[in-house]
Amino acid sequence: MDSRSCNFTAAETNALLEGVRSHYRTIVGSFNSAKDTNKKKNDVWILITENVNAIGSGQRRTIDQIKWRWKNLKARATKDHAEAKNPQTGNKPFKRGDYTDVVLDIIGGEKSQALHGIQGVAGDGEPWIEEENLPVPPEADPESRVRRRASTRGPIRQDVRNPTEGRYHSLLFPEGVRDGTVNGGEAQRFRLLVAVCKIVHKVRSAIYELKKGFIKFPNAAEQATYKVDFYEYGNFPGVIGCIDGCHIPIKFPSTADAEEFRNRKNWFSINVQGVCTPTMQFSNIVARWKGSTHYSRIFHNSSLYGQFETRQHSGIILGDSGYAQTNFLFTPYLHPVRPEQQRYNQAHMLARGLIERMFGVWKNRFQCLPNTLWFEPRRCCIVIIATAVLHNFLKQCGCPDPDIEDDDDQHVPIAELANDRNGLAYRDAFALQHF
Repeated sequence: MDSRSCNFTAAETNALLEGVRSHYRTIVGSFNSAKDTNKKKNDVWILITENVNAIGSGQRRTIDQIKWRWKNLKARATKDHAEAKNPQTGNKPFKRGDYTDVVLDIIGGEKSQALHGIQGVAGDGEPWIEEENLPVPPEADPESRVRRRASTRGPIRQDVRNPTEGRYHSLLFPEGVRDGTVNGGEAQRFRLLVAVCKIVHKVRSAIYELKKGFIKFPNAAEQATYKVDFYEYGNFPGVIGCIDGCHIPIKFPSTADAEEFRNRKNWFSINVQGVCTPTMQFSNIVARWKGSTHYSRIFHNSSLYGQFETRQHSGIILGDSGYAQTNFLFTPYLHPVRPEQQRYNQAHMLARGLIERMFGVWKNRFQCLPNTLWFEPRRCCIVIIATAVLHNFLKQCGCPDPDIEDDDDQHVPIAELANDRNGLAYRDAFALQHF
């Protein structure tokens, strides 16, 4: 039997895919000469082979075996992609290979799901994650020491042979997201790609699963409390949240739509929408849109917008002039003339300042956010949401906030004519009544 066809464990395959993802441009690229090209590619395959063998499956793989495994994975993914687009099949569901979506993500192919926003992300910040997309799927790896379990309100639990392993993993992840050093670029330098990134990805995904337990929009009783708290803080009545957006920088994406991630400041980013509570916690987060997308479009396409339109919430939210004025989202006057309009703007600025401070605390607490996330966009979205979960957890535990400067990302104002005329009239009546 050909030695190259020997079975790979799930851990080995994921280590291979992580290595190929990080060095894909070198693997498919060409350099000054054929000699340089061959040398650089060979060096990459040596590094990937070392990382795979570092998994410790008991069998050392050769470079030929590693290349053969990648060739087979790519061939299967390409075949699956072709079948998905075959008009003779009517685009019916087909059986994908275990790693099809991961390989297509690496080589820049399109997935079969018809998604909008960032490919691979569906819903309000809900990434499309299958087990094969995780660096080391515990359920698929018979040698895995950890089987991940997560409750929506409790700590992450592990079934661990070594009782200190789960604690070590949980401690390493916050250190990585705090200073932004545990990423693909740094791990390559110190040959820690597998050992460290595997842990970070595993814990990150487990924390992401806690999202629904820690990031929730207020119910009717909580909304009544929020109205009182916001009024005591900023003298603005009826407020149940403040909305804003911020750009999280990412590396240059290796996808065909890379330029769509370039924002108006000319760098690549994920455009994140957040809504805050009076205690500066996230009550809503959307992390799936490319940097070139306007804030107002993100809100208009979110589930939260639909909830307000159908009157599922009794209060209002405050946004800056980057959003359109409606009867539930209140923006400042661009040119306040009357006394009540000026008082309205002062109260609006004071109350809405909470969302800017929340973003500032969040970014300063997790330094990977203001720096560059060295992952592909799909994984960046998961990191962003995981840090938001941790932010809320730390606030609920009473941890002190770090010293910050307010997030001052200025939005492009919406022209008055583009606003809902009923919304403008509603704001005028509201200002006259309350200010």
